[in-house]
Amino acid sequence: MRINPVGWLLFVFFLGGGVWFTVAMPEIWIGQIWIAVSFVMIAGLWLLGRPGAKAEKLRMEGILGQASIVEATQTGTQINRQPVVKLKLRIAAPGVTPFEAEKREIVPLIALGRLTSGSPVTVYVDRADHSRFALDWSSAPGAAGPAPGPATIASADGPQVEFTSNPAAREAVAQVLLQHGINPAGTVDLRQRPEVRKAVADALRNSGVEVPASAAAATDGERDPYARIQKLTELRASGLIGDAEYADQKARILREI
Repeated sequence: MRINPVGWLLFVFFLGGGVWFTVAMPEIWIGQIWIAVSFVMIAGLWLLGRPGAKAEKLRMEGILGQASIVEATQTGTQINRQPVVKLKLRIAAPGVTPFEAEKREIVPLIALGRLTSGSPVTVYVDRADHSRFALDWSSAPGAAGPAPGPATIASADGPQVEFTSNPAAREAVAQVLLQHGINPAGTVDLRQRPEVRKAVADALRNSGVEVPASAAAATDGERDPYARIQKLTELRASGLIGDAEYADQKARILREI
């Protein structure tokens, strides 16, 4: 835990003064009192800073997710002139089963307008204990992570799968796309990327979204390396892809053989 410089200055002042008084005038006990005050002060500062230190650790190591405000109730308490609010939240993050939790939170004055039902807040969830989490009021939801993934997935012969209301699914899809070098923002066409399409479908299923087999399955032609390279050659000949992309995709196909 990091104590601010003012706290250390006060500690050194009272400790140093206490030592001086103890040596110079031991009979009046003022030095011993100052020494005791210095240690009580540093212990109090340490205890006050523990929640902030834990929250900072979660922001560094936790799973980035999104919390939706279900209910917000004023407690009538303020700390450093900022209100303490009792929040009921619904939390979702990649690899975490969505759950509801209650938390007393010091809310910055600038964020009070966000305390409405359904409002999103960025959250960091402990990887080992999902009941431990930290809210981040300083950024827009998801601002610290990748752009949100697509909200729907469609197949040529099946129904469209919609998961707009599942932030964990969108985050999982975005992570898969980024791992394959694809920008998750906007519309993503995976018709020529069966391996990515399957990975996206698996990520959705792991997030609790039902995905029809047709949305992930590759056709025989897509599985055949010769057919895929032939299709790439046609795309390059038509000018739809350049030489660099052709070489990159061809190398990817050959690596999968």
